[in-house]
Amino acid sequence: MGVTVAHTTAVSANKTLCTSSTTSGVSTRKRRTHSVTQPVRIKAHRAGFAGNMKSSASPVAAQFVAFASPSAEQMLPQRGRQGANERPDPANMRGDYSLPGAGLSESEAHPDPMQQFDRWFKEAADSEQITEANAMCLATATPEGRPSNRMVLMKGYDQRGFMFYTNYSSRKGQELQQNNYASLCFWWEPLHRSVRVEGKVQTLSGAESDSYFHSRPRGSQIGAVVSHQSSVLAHGREELEQRERELQQEYADETIEIPRPANWGGYVVVPSVIEFWHGKQSRLHDRLQYTRTGCHWKMERLSP
Repeated sequence: MGVTVAHTTAVSANKTLCTSSTTSGVSTRKRRTHSVTQPVRIKAHRAGFAGNMKSSASPVAAQFVAFASPSAEQMLPQRGRQGANERPDPANMRGDYSLPGAGLSESEAHPDPMQQFDRWFKEAADSEQITEANAMCLATATPEGRPSNRMVLMKGYDQRGFMFYTNYSSRKGQELQQNNYASLCFWWEPLHRSVRVEGKVQTLSGAESDSYFHSRPRGSQIGAVVSHQSSVLAHGREELEQRERELQQEYADETIEIPRPANWGGYVVVPSVIEFWHGKQSRLHDRLQYTRTGCHWKMERLSP
């Protein structure tokens, strides 16, 4: 049975609030929710998270301390060992999703998917087995529907959606200019969790892009100026390194601010669908999908 969730939350950059109650197919009751109204910037994978998000940890969070997921070596027998010169057999590669007490139920899930993401992201960032919890696969497509994807780093999230920064002239930037729909996928293997996002993409303001750009290490700022992302390097890597040396010399005085390139800045993926996946035994995984209509989120369980 699908569970329809309507809640109080900010759904746009101008902080318009939509207020209603939480309902289900069985009963109607008031439920207190918290809005993610301040952007969470990802400064480092072990850093604290800014904002006024007050969601509590999942009841199964403590399980991850005592019951870590199987290591690659532990999972190897299930994959089938191969000789040094033999090709690994993908058909025999499979893990066992069997964290004790782990799963995702409608009663445990937050009615606001951004708050649910906040819970899971904090647990992923706290995991010693996950180096970059903010790594996500970003998929874009041409107007003709020809897709491309790549790994990028999420650099913030709030009720608007999920933020990342890149070169507007790159392949993804060009595709987003022509077709502003995209999807994201986070994969946190040690926790047996994944989050999938679909939505429209909007360009962040120049002020937000400037703020993030100048918060980056100086070397990364120079790198953004140096790289004409996705363009062909006709003279190989030396061409790239030569431009870097020239910029390092030009901005050797660190009191001189490096200007953000006009073709570099941020995007926000405004979600219309967010799915939370939790691995379970026998491939009977938990899948909860939230679909937005206006100010309301509808939660439904999907077949694995």
